[in-house]
Amino acid sequence: MRNSPSRLTMVLTRATVVLAGLLAAATANAEFVRVTAANSIGNLIYDATSFAAGGPGTTSPLNTDGASHGSYSSLVQLASLATGTVDIVVTDAQNGQIIRYTPAVGATPASVTRVWSGTSASPCNGTLDGLSADAAGDLYFVLRNKPTVCVLPVSANSATGYANQPLVVDVNGYSSLGAAYLRETTVATTAGSGWAIGDLLVLGSSKNSSNKTLVFVYKAASLQSVMNGAGARNGPDIALISPGQFTWAGNPVGMDIWPADALANTPTLLITTTAGQVLRLDFTSGTYGYAPRLVQVFADSLGSGLSKVKEGLQLGIPYAFVTQAGGGNGQILQLGAPGSSGTTNLIGIATQGVQSPNALAVSRQAALPASSCVFPGTCDLSGGVLPHTITGSTTGQISGNILETSCVVLADPRVTNGVCDGTNLNVASLCPGFGNEIIPGTMCGSAGASRSGFALLRTMTTGVDNIPGILVNTAEDVDRILPATPPTMNPPCPSAVLAWVPRSDAVPSEGTIVEVDPQTGLQQLVDMTTFCDASGGSNRGLSIWGVGLRLNLNALNGGLAGFAQTKYNNLYATVTGANINPATVAALQAALTPVNAYMASGDYACAAAQVLSVDAQVARDANPAGNYPGNGANPNPWGEIRGRLGNLYLTLNTRLLGNPPNFAWPLASTDARPTCAPPAVTLKATPASIAPAASTTISWSTQHATSCQAIPAPGDAGWSNVHGTSGSYSTVALSANASYALSCTGAGGTTPATVTVTVVPPPSIVSFRPGASSVPVGGSTTLNWSEGTGASCAVNGLPGPSGVSTGPLLATTSYTLRCTNSLNTSATATTTVTVVPRPSITAFAVTPSSIPAGGSATLTWSESTGATCALNGISGASGVSTGPVSATTTYTLTCTSVGGATSATTTLTVAPAPTITSFKANPSNVDPDCVDDGQPSSCSYTTLSWTSTNATSCAIVGGGLNRTGLPASGSLSNKITATTTFALGCSSSVNVTTSATTTVTYLDLDDTGD
Repeated sequence: MRNSPSRLTMVLTRATVVLAGLLAAATANAEFVRVTAANSIGNLIYDATSFAAGGPGTTSPLNTDGASHGSYSSLVQLASLATGTVDIVVTDAQNGQIIRYTPAVGATPASVTRVWSGTSASPCNGTLDGLSADAAGDLYFVLRNKPTVCVLPVSANSATGYANQPLVVDVNGYSSLGAAYLRETTVATTAGSGWAIGDLLVLGSSKNSSNKTLVFVYKAASLQSVMNGAGARNGPDIALISPGQFTWAGNPVGMDIWPADALANTPTLLITTTAGQVLRLDFTSGTYGYAPRLVQVFADSLGSGLSKVKEGLQLGIPYAFVTQAGGGNGQILQLGAPGSSGTTNLIGIATQGVQSPNALAVSRQAALPASSCVFPGTCDLSGGVLPHTITGSTTGQISGNILETSCVVLADPRVTNGVCDGTNLNVASLCPGFGNEIIPGTMCGSAGASRSGFALLRTMTTGVDNIPGILVNTAEDVDRILPATPPTMNPPCPSAVLAWVPRSDAVPSEGTIVEVDPQTGLQQLVDMTTFCDASGGSNRGLSIWGVGLRLNLNALNGGLAGFAQTKYNNLYATVTGANINPATVAALQAALTPVNAYMASGDYACAAAQVLSVDAQVARDANPAGNYPGNGANPNPWGEIRGRLGNLYLTLNTRLLGNPPNFAWPLASTDARPTCAPPAVTLKATPASIAPAASTTISWSTQHATSCQAIPAPGDAGWSNVHGTSGSYSTVALSANASYALSCTGAGGTTPATVTVTVVPPPSIVSFRPGASSVPVGGSTTLNWSEGTGASCAVNGLPGPSGVSTGPLLATTSYTLRCTNSLNTSATATTTVTVVPRPSITAFAVTPSSIPAGGSATLTWSESTGATCALNGISGASGVSTGPVSATTTYTLTCTSVGGATSATTTLTVAPAPTITSFKANPSNVDPDCVDDGQPSSCSYTTLSWTSTNATSCAIVGGGLNRTGLPASGSLSNKITATTTFALGCSSSVNVTTSATTTVTYLDLDDTGD
């Protein structure tokens, strides 16, 4: 079943229970005040445990030695840390002594101590009455038979706990104003008109019917001056009521302070009178001092015998309790605030065992045996407001009692119209005796009818503080302490907080708190809420707690993120400063450091998950007493650390992440856990590829990781020492590929990561050649290569695989292969593709070109490209002989290369032998004297004519004729002077010659001889 929205349950994990509410008897079902009275006849001391209309109510006796004493007149309740009890201190008016009862918590007193007994030599000897105590436990009282006010200071060096003799506060002031009975003293715990917190108010009245009512005030500083040895005062500091100012019926007999309400915005005084009235007075300051003002007749027609009046706050509602004696019997009245002046609001009466009651004390302090809180038991001093259960290493160890006193602040003075000004507030200014602690501006009152009220609780314990390894679960309900006025509700968790601070006035002080106000050096209350609907905190026994406070977000330095960071810092400082085994401290610090890293990155889910991991680590400790031994300042660091972890967890998980609040701390099985992703690991090598014998840098970063550990890398022993959630590492020189692995763990699990460093060898070109080293013009080939390391290769800057085509080539081309690895290291090789032109036969001849049959000739040629030439298919060199040739022959020369084939022909002519087919002279006979004979002159000439075949030229000789270069056929005329034989020779082109002759006869035809 879920609790109401404003319900807070605390896990209190220092050394004892936190009593975070107003005290009540263990049997009550709601918070109430403790009413203790003593009879002046028979001296019975008792608690009035219930009031009923018309009586008898119930009472619970606290002593059995009443017959041994005189007449009890006044009493106070005092908490004793030494005994773990709430003691009763009474004045014996008849015997002039002060007696202390040390109850055994709800049973017959364990001891009775005479604190002080007056003697005739003491100025404080007399009829003692009006006992009250300040925050330190100093006892103030008056003498009814003479106007004297005394104080018995606390003394740590005395067996009784007090000084041997009381000091006189003032012995003169009353006499100057008229003889008076002194009736009552009250140490102010709230400030009113005319007094401040810690001041002493004294009530006096006249001895006779004349009105000499007096109310005096001694300031706290004046009282301290008396106890410091400055001597008695020469009069009070302030007179609130002077003789003649009390204009109401009867004489005053009792006095106490009533809290502010709608009728008066400051506390006022309740005064009982012999006229059967309870008056409520306020005071105004004028030129000549203070003057009383009747706020209301609080109660009327109560009859005679009224005596002491004490105010008590129950569930935020004030009540007045009044003792009334009558005819040897008597009663104790419980009065509520009247609806109108003079209307008596009588709530109930207690008469059981009541006989002439005089002494009366009302407080919110009580004690219970700590053993009653051990699981599965639950102890409750507040009537359901604060049940406590102690768990952990408690077997046979828990002893002593738990005590608490409360102080209710109905309205935080720092809050105006619901807005807190964010200033700090000193506890002592509100609740004397609670110590000089500071309520920081980060927490302000937020409960009750004013919506700014809160309660401060002072706790003490014995028999628990020195036990490490325990947890104390304490449930507390703000609605039961300071109920809001419907329909308004008190703030719910997690804005509502339970605040804690160790008491600085306790000896020894609780220590280990690092929250100190920087301006004053005083300890600050710290929000120790650890879960909601079960919201929690932690402390040990000497503590002050604030209930009904809420976070003042406007005053959080850095907002909620800064608030969480402060909590982490203080948790870490607690771990560092507490008395913990060094190895345990180191382990805790290592586990906490990732929380800080998560918060710094804004990863609050993982931060919260890691907090749970750290708490589990603390919880699993097999020997809390040995590993967390603590010391006098902090006897249970194991518990405190767990409480602070829970406090940080709630802020991270609920306040920052907005997740539903957890129901318990440690978490209940039904509580959802924050989701933290597994670690994200970025692991890289820079550079990732290196040359042989080079090194590289391994770097890593993570998200959601709390720790990392390197996995050993063969050949690099240093890598095994790597850890941390980020960093870098320089490898050894590497000659081969290497893998580096890292495993990172976080609140979300474990993630491995691996990076491989590649050792890249320089490129190695095994071969580079064209498919054909020579190609014809316009031809192409492929370029082929092999590389042994896998480098990227390109020919003439053009990437491609081996076997790339050159494309058509017009000229011889050289190619460069460049192979480059990933490190940009290159190797090159070259090859040339020769572009071969077609063969060019520049000359091809046969010499001679003509031969006679059977002759030979020489074939010669030239080729300009270096091609291979073959003659008629027969290779050979230029200048080859034809050998004997019998017929004209054509020769073919073929020259072949990559560029192609070219042919040329030449013909060797085999010329036939020349033949002279005719050679004759016409006339063949010439008359020498034919001219004389009257013939023409031509008659002496002859014509030689010839014909031939296969001849190219002829020559004729004879008769003085020598003609060459003649055609193969022809004729010529030649003068004949004598008989002449002519020879004709004809030659062919191959210089073959044939010949013929012809003769011309010289003949005188007339025979005359002339």
